[in-house]
Amino acid sequence: VIAYRLRLAIVTMATGNRYSILEGDLSDLPPERSKLVRIFLSSTFTDSEAERNVLLERVHPAVSTHCRARGLEFQLVDMRWGVRDAASIDHSTALICLREIAECKRVSCGPFFLCFLGNKYGQLALDEAIPSTVYDVIYRCLYESRMTQAVRLLDRWYRRDDNQVPMA
Repeated sequence: VIAYRLRLAIVTMATGNRYSILEGDLSDLPPERSKLVRIFLSSTFTDSEAERNVLLERVHPAVSTHCRARGLEFQLVDMRWGVRDAASIDHSTALICLREIAECKRVSCGPFFLCFLGNKYGQLALDEAIPSTVYDVIYRCLYESRMTQAVRLLDRWYRRDDNQVPMA
């Protein structure tokens, strides 16, 4: 494995880095190739339920066997369990999915994303941050109307975004 990584490093690296490797500096070697195929499955939860079930019941075992025969591990990431309700309440569903896609891309030695397209767009989540100009107007209206519960909910569910630049 080290010999392969050294050969790959010497071929792909800049001349200065090649000399440092030949001098014994192995700190800048490319990462070892992963033996994991990790694929994120993306679709609306309800529109493609039948397809997801077939994928899990029939396709997943066959692909796992195929990968195992080649010395690889196969993982399918299906977010329909564990992300649905709790994360949608606090606006983090999209963030959780994007982090998981990035992780699949990082660790997978092959494809990392599979999308089932259907007739639905999925849910349209509310933003977790509100531009400061809009936030201030909402806050002032609620405060002046003495809607203290609504003020607390605004503070709890939304973040005031001081960095957002208004569209021109």
